[in-house]
Amino acid sequence: MEAIKNVGLIECGNSTVPSLSNDFSLVDGFRLTKVLAKNTSTNQFAKAHYPEAELVEDYGSIIADQSIQLVLVASPENNDLSLVAEALGAGKQVRIL
Repeated sequence: MEAIKNVGLIECGNSTVPSLSNDFSLVDGFRLTKVLAKNTSTNQFAKAHYPEAELVEDYGSIIADQSIQLVLVASPENNDLSLVAEALGAGKQVRIL
């Protein structure tokens, strides 16, 4: 059996569409553990569907968390590319949404 990967979500853009969807909960082997959301809708969705996930105020708390293996970066803008590099430098797998 494959180990469960802990996931952190960093929502960068100011989109009015939340970065999370019900589809994420259907993926076996992944656990959303921390969420940094700029969108109020994403925060509300995360609280309702992922009550075990911690809502955080800064991306550093996701990148520094040794238990997180995968960082999802949603709607990055040009000035957010440094955080992608920081996550990769910290040994995280990164997926840009």
